[in-house]
Amino acid sequence: MNKFYLYMLVFILVFVSIAQGSLAAENEVPWKDKWKKYFTDEEIKEYEAYWNKIKDEISVDTSRIQEDRLIFNLPVLRNDLKYKIIGNMEPKDFYDGQGGPNITLKYEHSNIATEITIIHKEKNIILFFKTFIFVDGQMIFTSEDIEEYWNYGRTLDDTLFEKPFPNPFSDIDNHWAKDNILNAAKTGYINGFPDGTFRPDEHMTREQYIKTILEYQRIKNYERYNTGITTQTFQDVPFSRWSHQYIEAAVQLGIIKPEEHPNHTFEPNKPITRAEMIVWEIRSYGSKLEKTVFSENTREKIEGTEKLFSDIEGIKEQYYIEYAAFSGMIEGFGDGTFRPYENATRAQIVTILE
Repeated sequence: MNKFYLYMLVFILVFVSIAQGSLAAENEVPWKDKWKKYFTDEEIKEYEAYWNKIKDEISVDTSRIQEDRLIFNLPVLRNDLKYKIIGNMEPKDFYDGQGGPNITLKYEHSNIATEITIIHKEKNIILFFKTFIFVDGQMIFTSEDIEEYWNYGRTLDDTLFEKPFPNPFSDIDNHWAKDNILNAAKTGYINGFPDGTFRPDEHMTREQYIKTILEYQRIKNYERYNTGITTQTFQDVPFSRWSHQYIEAAVQLGIIKPEEHPNHTFEPNKPITRAEMIVWEIRSYGSKLEKTVFSENTREKIEGTEKLFSDIEGIKEQYYIEYAAFSGMIEGFGDGTFRPYENATRAQIVTILE
């Protein structure tokens, strides 16, 4: 098992904390400053009291751990809250609901870090979490505090939680993106080719990229996508095409906007451009982030800085690219350009994701 399972929730919560405010002190409601925009002080106190009442009832049964199963026993939540838990073995092994006894998910049994998150349904905010770490079937750590969890994870000996990850690719040893490629491969949202290569400088098609970012969000951020869609939005993406479910899911999630594709075609086999790469990546985080890109506050901050790139002024993707650069997601080239309409390479794509 690699470090990803240990640090998965940390990534989510750190990402959210950047958008919502600094992490709270121990035993406080996380992101309380942000909460004040949604809840009254009395409601916040009510949630704190509710969490203190139920948190000790949340437990994990390891009696079937040798069968690669964990059994979660979760007190049933009030109607405005829900649990989100993801297993680490299968894409569809995911729990999203109100709770109850004997909820079973598939986990690799050797070493496990599992996180239980509680989400506010309407606001879509992570309110609480509880984590458990097991080694060889024995629980060695549990916490409800993000900083404690992070600090504990950082002190673990790497050899305890993972075997060295061998480089599975024959063509990246001297490549500038080697570390990012290996991290992506370990995480599991992108693969190489049957001949043992990764082909880092090859281009990625639109359909390949859509699958990649959906898998990235599923694995990293617990964001499921619908695999049972029966609609057909584009005439060149029929039900029989391997990417149909991914493209339709992306349409449903607002990543792909049909009105931006004339003649009801998507051109799935067309190489993705660097501009499209950024736009779809940002949209994959949801409509709230996309609104942030265009908000007056964001535009004022960006326009108050030095010009980010010399070749994006006036293009339709300008605001997305500027936001990505301003937030540290991307860098351009040494000559001050971004080259938005060049085709993106596989190495560039895993680098912005990592």
